[in-house]
This record gives sequence, C-alpha cells and structure tokens, in this order.
Amino acid sequence: MELEVFAGQKKSELSMVEVARAILEECGRDHEMYFSDLVNEIQNYLEKSDSDIRESLPFFYADLNVDGSFIPLGDNKWGLRSW
Repeated sequence: MELEVFAGQKKSELSMVEVARAILEECGRDHEMYFSDLVNEIQNYLEKSDSDIRESLPFFYADLNVDGSFIPLGDNKWGLRSW
C-alpha cells in the first residue's frame, strides 16, 4: 500500500498513529479494521521488523486511545471518529 499523503516524506520520520490515520482514511468509512490488521498494514508500510513493532505496540495502543481521532468499535475493531 502506498499512501499519497506521505509522498516525499521519509518513512522513518512517520509515527505509527499518523500512518494508522492515513490507512483508515484511505480504506474509507465502511472499512473499520481489526487492531492486528491495522498494525500489520503499518508494519508493512513503515518496513519495520517484528521486534520493532512488538516494542512499539503498547505505546501505539495507548496513543490510539488518547488520540481523539480514533474510536474503538468493539471486537477490537478501530475506525475514525470523523466517520
């Protein structure tokens, strides 16, 4: 998946939350994502190793809960509040 919103930016400078928001925006309103699927998409986009992602997961999950633009939809699915 290539995200046009980040064209010209270094992937190493992007946060997981920024990428999550862009992925959900690109997928669209009717395509909420399971947390694990969202993390996999982020990992693939950022080209991070499994160990790097594992270390980041607690912080990323906390960021999702704190960031007002994300909303849990039950069954560990996530979407955007703007939907």
